[in-house]
Amino acid sequence: GRVHLFAGIDGATIWIRDGAAGSMLGAGTAPLGDVDDDGVPDLVVGAPGAGGSVHVLSGADGADLYPPLVADPGGAVLGQFFVAGLGDLDGDGIPEVYGGDYGDASGGKGSGKAYVWSGADGERLFTFDDGAPGDGCGCGRRAGDADLDGVPDVAVGCYNATNGDVPNAGYVAIYSGSDGALLRTIHGTTPGEQLGFDVVTLGDVNADGSDDLLVSGAGDNRIYILGGAPAEEGTTTGEPESSSGDGSASATESAGSGDVTDGSSSTSAGSGTTASATSATGDASAGASGSPEDSSGCTCAAQDDPRGGLLALALILPLAAGRRPRRVRPGRRRP
Repeated sequence: GRVHLFAGIDGATIWIRDGAAGSMLGAGTAPLGDVDDDGVPDLVVGAPGAGGSVHVLSGADGADLYPPLVADPGGAVLGQFFVAGLGDLDGDGIPEVYGGDYGDASGGKGSGKAYVWSGADGERLFTFDDGAPGDGCGCGRRAGDADLDGVPDVAVGCYNATNGDVPNAGYVAIYSGSDGALLRTIHGTTPGEQLGFDVVTLGDVNADGSDDLLVSGAGDNRIYILGGAPAEEGTTTGEPESSSGDGSASATESAGSGDVTDGSSSTSAGSGTTASATSATGDASAGASGSPEDSSGCTCAAQDDPRGGLLALALILPLAAGRRPRRVRPGRRRP
């Protein structure tokens, strides 16, 4: 593998970093922030070969800032697509590092695992390994501050999990960035939906104070915008015109069922064919759909709109070879 860093102003090559033979360096990349305090933003890069590893590279010259972060025994593809900077979880002013391994076999074949490491020195802070065999946990990254404690939280998708008797529905688990406790679980509700193949934060789209989520339902070629807050009482219904896609993007939001043993909440997404999303809280969710040929709804990214507005775009990147990328623009929310 190889990583190229290009200048944004003119496309000139700043540096090139080659990986070791078979490492597949560059299979996942993400900005991290200035870890080494040299005034240059650094980056996190995945290398899923030979069980996988995650590298924190200097933005100045591409050198490793500390030894690669490696998978536990049973690791399979750590660093394949799902790497990220999470923001500062431990209060040292340095952003932490996320890496997912959806093929990890520690909990059974394909159960998956996700890791959070200190951005300062690579010390492991959290390991999330709640998946059952075949669940494919590890897809995901930063969830924003869901519980409003001032610390970014962590989203982990288990895209192939079974929900009750619904096979391959998938789910997304939101964990506290402060202590790793489970805050919320969002379940897919249709067979083969694969909810949670990717999940990223959008910021506070619905102005309820909590950061909201962009979640992929890869098996249904669909993405969802879901309220990010833990469950609240009450039910609201979304506006069909608040989204783009196939016109079936009305959303229903309902209170989750609280779990008295751990304080987390459990809700659903993708319920039925007429509602594109069901979530615990916030204002209306929006959905967007593609056709099977597009392979949309695989991985997600979001950025601010330079023209103003809460949400600029979701960039859907198909992972299947030979499929062209497709951009899906969820409609702007009405004032």
